[in-house]
Amino acid sequence: MPTFAELAEKLDSEDMLGWLRCFSDDVRRGESRTRDYLAEATWLERGWSGIVCLGMGGSGSGGDHLAQLAIEEGTLPVVSLHDMMIPKWVDNNWLTIATSHSGMTQETIDATQQVIERDLPIIAITSGGALQAMLNDVEKHLIIPIEGGRPPRTCFGEILAAMVTIGRHTGILGDDSSTTEVRHAWLSQEMDDHDIVNNGRNDVASLARTIAGAPIATLASTSLAPSAYRFRCQVNENAGTFVRNTVLPEAHHNEIVAWGESNEDIPQQAVLFFEQLGQSEVMQRRIDWTIERGIQSPCMWRLLLEGETLYDRYLHGAIISDWLSFAIALLRGKDPSAIDPILELKAYLGSDVP
Repeated sequence: MPTFAELAEKLDSEDMLGWLRCFSDDVRRGESRTRDYLAEATWLERGWSGIVCLGMGGSGSGGDHLAQLAIEEGTLPVVSLHDMMIPKWVDNNWLTIATSHSGMTQETIDATQQVIERDLPIIAITSGGALQAMLNDVEKHLIIPIEGGRPPRTCFGEILAAMVTIGRHTGILGDDSSTTEVRHAWLSQEMDDHDIVNNGRNDVASLARTIAGAPIATLASTSLAPSAYRFRCQVNENAGTFVRNTVLPEAHHNEIVAWGESNEDIPQQAVLFFEQLGQSEVMQRRIDWTIERGIQSPCMWRLLLEGETLYDRYLHGAIISDWLSFAIALLRGKDPSAIDPILELKAYLGSDVP
């Protein structure tokens, strides 16, 4: 059987491996650079009703995580939208964060145009493109630059770090309990531990070899649902296969019935439970029951997202998702960088075809 190093050399056409290894540096840059830019935007120093996040795909995932952080720890709401419109109820008391790695995401550009027409305050997280250009004449705007020239889904660490830093600066989230450098050191060690090329026998490599050919399902608490959903998206794009997401406790009111039946497809599925230390006792009991009695499948694994805070656990979950989806892609014989259907759709939408 070829090693992961040999598979990466053969299949990884755009150095996805190299971008995965930048994760801790991306987070550090996202935190420190955003603090510097926020310090110059005096118009941000005011009370807000909340934040609306605009973004699609890898660029939009940070908004999902920030929204859940606000539910768990925040003082005001954060709404994450993956669409081409801005709600009518958003006014000048709401801060909009538009995220597009390329600055050319059509849905985000369309929604941002509505923000401009309504003269609403906005922060854009982007490497440039039309998104940056269209904000030049907007009075209350700020551009947070991120690194370009790479797949958007590899920028999650920088994007989430920027968003959380904005949340702290505006008072929607509390102060950071750690420092950027301490977090960088911890994430760097975690990246080394999860690197399947340098350590082809680690837990990620072993799990990938077990589930690469199976249908995959995830179960997560509401707190970790953003991490499970991002894992799904990473497997979709990197490995070119499907993942089904289920969220607890909602699934205990519907889907658990299907899991408890003698369905032919259940034994074929690899079921991944996203868990965290410090889970509430009630949620932990629900997860334990689901594993021990609720699901009639012999193929179940518990993925523990580590870290002192929920933000840290989201970052740790991203490392697991990145490396596991990368490993599954290689084992399935897919180039983890290739996203041909997305590129074909963008070309079609940008053509003159009605």
